[in-house]
Amino acid sequence: MLNGEVFSWKKNFYHKPKAFINHYWNFSEYTKLKTAAYFSLGNGGGTAARGRGLQNDNIEGFSGYDSFQGFGVGIHDSSGQVMFDSIVAYNNGEYVAAFGGYNEQADTVRDYPGGNSLLGDGWIRSASMNRHIWYGIISTFEHNFNENLSFVAGVDARYYVGQHYRKVENLLGNNTYLSSKDLNNPENFIDYETGSSFGSFSENSHLSNNTIQYHNDGIVKWLGGFTQIEYSSEKFSVFSSLSLSNQGFKRVDHFNYLDDDTLQTTNWQIFNGGTLKAGLNYNLSKNMRLFVNAGYFSKQPIFNTIFLRYRNIINETAKNQTVEAYEIGYSFFKGDFDLDHWQDKCHEAMDDDFNTPVLIAHLFDAVKFINSVKTGLQSIDTIQKERLIKMMESFSFDVLGLEKPLKKPIPSDHKLEQTIHLLIKLRDQARLDKNFALSDQIREELLALGIELKDTKDGTEFQFE
Repeated sequence: MLNGEVFSWKKNFYHKPKAFINHYWNFSEYTKLKTAAYFSLGNGGGTAARGRGLQNDNIEGFSGYDSFQGFGVGIHDSSGQVMFDSIVAYNNGEYVAAFGGYNEQADTVRDYPGGNSLLGDGWIRSASMNRHIWYGIISTFEHNFNENLSFVAGVDARYYVGQHYRKVENLLGNNTYLSSKDLNNPENFIDYETGSSFGSFSENSHLSNNTIQYHNDGIVKWLGGFTQIEYSSEKFSVFSSLSLSNQGFKRVDHFNYLDDDTLQTTNWQIFNGGTLKAGLNYNLSKNMRLFVNAGYFSKQPIFNTIFLRYRNIINETAKNQTVEAYEIGYSFFKGDFDLDHWQDKCHEAMDDDFNTPVLIAHLFDAVKFINSVKTGLQSIDTIQKERLIKMMESFSFDVLGLEKPLKKPIPSDHKLEQTIHLLIKLRDQARLDKNFALSDQIREELLALGIELKDTKDGTEFQFE
């Protein structure tokens, strides 16, 4: 507690709005171009204690750090709570018996270059900040040569700037904080604080020297292209896909290098990567299929692997991570369906930064189970059936935002058509998300059940074989 209100060392805050512009251009019944441009701003971080008390010799067992050492020990009272009011008094130079007396260096917390062991007397609350600007464009071209042969190609361009620094968030009664880690401003007396308001994009105190311990920028640029060609018939389908990308990484360090030092900003570190995939699927029957897939994956290293020790030190050994994968298999559409486990997997996909492609894949698993129930391969009791219907409606309409059909009695003969329309919507969403493997799987699975999809200028239609 501080001044009778809830207060703690730790506080997380972040705001990340996004904006999208989508454009759809249908050249003809068989040729389409889809383009999306996006922009994202982010600002926020997390707070923590900064400083220490130097009265260790006056109180037996006293720890001047903020970490918990025991009930009634150090800055924690008998209930284990941090005594923030006592900290403010101590920072102001008042006598605090629990801390061993008076602050030897009242009013100013010092941040000497020699390391944490030389911190000045007293505490503040700092905030580790992460601000970013991220924008890009992705465009996908689709062309169907005929009802069996399709072609997809596209480009993907992105640019990202991330600013990372630590600031004085709450002086806790101190007049100033002396920051000495910045080579360009080694005696930076910070006499003001900036709070941690949610979504405070106008807060630019780092431009006015409210920076402590570190201040650096990370810049990433990306240019990629992808293509896929697929042939699909009633009995088999074959596909091949290729993606290539060029990524550049640059680091700017405002603290550890002088402003006139050419090492303050690194050169672009360029890495190329990509994927190559091919696969074949053969339908033995409505319920059985054979498949063969192969792939090669080359992923660029991450930012902190390229620049070592949080400095502009280039890792000359940094290289791509590569994976080769091969599979051959047989699948039979029959088996147990664990409804609770399925629901957990759907929620995990939502929690994973709203991973739409994975969620759609799980929904398709449920649809396949429903079809197997209709054909008698599996069964489900009435209670579980009602649960599954409600969960499918929630994930499909409330979460993914698919258009909900009008609530009216549905003749039993039309229930199958309603299921197929839902699958078509899931396939359309998968294609928008560039999850072509899932999109193709939906079409192939329906074809194996005797239902053929046809893409037209007015949308996707279906017919029974």
